[in-house]
Amino acid sequence: VLSLSPAAYAQSGGADENTLHIKTKAQLIKLAENCSLDTYSEGLTVELDTDIDFGDDDFAPIPTFSGVFHGNNHTIRNLSLSTNGSHQGFFRYVQEGGYVEDLHLEGSMKPSSSRSQVGGIAGSNYGTIESCSVKGAVEGLTDIGGIAGENFGRIENCSFEGAVIGKSHAGGDSGGCISSEYIPKFLKVSRLAIRPVPRLTAILIMKAFIFFILLIDLYPSPLSV
Repeated sequence: VLSLSPAAYAQSGGADENTLHIKTKAQLIKLAENCSLDTYSEGLTVELDTDIDFGDDDFAPIPTFSGVFHGNNHTIRNLSLSTNGSHQGFFRYVQEGGYVEDLHLEGSMKPSSSRSQVGGIAGSNYGTIESCSVKGAVEGLTDIGGIAGENFGRIENCSFEGAVIGKSHAGGDSGGCISSEYIPKFLKVSRLAIRPVPRLTAILIMKAFIFFILLIDLYPSPLSV
């Protein structure tokens, strides 16, 4: 079995020894295969140099990533996951210290089987995801988000456009970017999904407020007498 090291298809020499340039669909698939080894991406910088269209081909997610991935504002289109189980996304895991920026995805993330912790960029994020976007559909059972299924790291200036479908903890309150269980205080998104208060709840709140005002009129405090 032939296994390529990062330098095998990166620019050579000096600071570029650990820089991998992705220009084709085949190179991206090879990256995913190599990242099945959790140490492969340590110290690795990936540069996406062009847009990539998967057409009718499926994509097996990048299993684990702890390096730096520069999307350079390129778009990967017609992305369709060909996998099952939980912790699914373009990256299954972005590890602590991992950094993903300026990456744009279009397609669908609809794994089969258990289907928990599903996100467009990452199933589970422990690193940093910044200035990324996802357009399409993300579907699963629990912990489903447009950007990340679950987040224990940082997500900044990201956006999602499309459908987030799940039975519980799906979409979240911040533009559908991460599931509602994992919204950090520093999450920034380009748009917010504001959920209106149900009509019955609004009526009950108003009645309680009126009742409180009446009580104040009937039983003034000793300080006001």
